[in-house]
Amino acid sequence: MWAANVRGPWLLCHHLGATLRDGGSVVLAGSTLGIRAVPDTAAYSLAKAALHHLARVLAVEWAPRRIRCNAIAPGPVLTRCCRRVSTRATTRPGRWRPSRA
Repeated sequence: MWAANVRGPWLLCHHLGATLRDGGSVVLAGSTLGIRAVPDTAAYSLAKAALHHLARVLAVEWAPRRIRCNAIAPGPVLTRCCRRVSTRATTRPGRWRPSRA
């Protein structure tokens, strides 16, 4: 989980950062689970939260070169993988409502 969601994007940005043109842009694929707490998603949420923070750090580091770095946070999509989480989360306060795929 960590390798795909954090280490991979960090290594890519780390090694390609010097080759980016001034005024360029990098977009990382985060998740709403990296921003808000949903029960039983700790590992994934932690990885996505780290990715969102990586985008903030890179934006500050690359600001002198006018390179933007953002993380998008798509909302949940009701797939087979997240049905189990969705069922538990909707029975608790702060209901999580995924869109249908």
